Amino acid sequence: MAEKSKGAKQYTVIVVEQPKSNDSAISKEPEFGPGFGDKEVRRNFVWKVYSILTIQLIFTITIAVAMLIQFVYVSHNNEINHLKIKDRYAGILRSKSLVGTHCNTLLQGFAIGVISCSFETAIFVLAMGTTTITVIVITVLAASDLFDITKCGLLLLVLTIVHMIMLIVGIIIIIAFNVNFRIVHLVLSIAGAFLFSLWLAYDTQLILGGKSHEMSPEDYIYGAIALYIDITQIFLFMLAIFGGGR
Repeated sequence: MAEKSKGAKQYTVIVVEQPKSNDSAISKEPEFGPGFGDKEVRRNFVWKVYSILTIQLIFTITIAVAMLIQFVYVSHNNEINHLKIKDRYAGILRSKSLVGTHCNTLLQGFAIGVISCSFETAIFVLAMGTTTITVIVITVLAASDLFDITKCGLLLLVLTIVHMIMLIVGIIIIIAFNVNFRIVHLVLSIAGAFLFSLWLAYDTQLILGGKSHEMSPEDYIYGAIALYIDITQIFLFMLAIFGGGR
């Protein structure tokens, strides 16, 4: 056996084989909305969201219209003023048993019904029709590839905070400088309708997917609630606009 020479250095070379990269698979995996790679999953998600939303809207409209019809009937036949009717339904809204046993949709329906009783039937119908057209147009535009508003979530949040601050400042101006309430309310209502129209486009694109951000398939309840809040807020602002800032 040959002797090793003194001072000779021995090197051990270790070859580490890198596993084949799954970069292609990783790159194909969506950054947002895991599980949306399958079109069937997305289709089922959208169907669930809009099914829940439809039930919410039908329930809310039914309650609001029923309360408005009763208000008109009682007002014309028994000569009961607006305040008594609104106090009656406000008492129902404050009932702890109702809050404990019914969902937010029921309460929202009653709330919209109470507010609607403050307006004439023609204004209610006009606001509902305008809201319907607005929702349809925004939904169609949001479903197109014309723009991607999902990148502007932080901006919308800032605008919402600014709108709330404007509301507080408006109240202070009304109290301090005796400014006409209707003018301030009308301006804030126009700004609010525009703001929640943007929120509607944002939430719609999150639900439909295909943009920078999208919802997870498990968030269909949140998606329905988000759209429901957007639509009801647009309707309430439309009531205020057509009602002259009341």
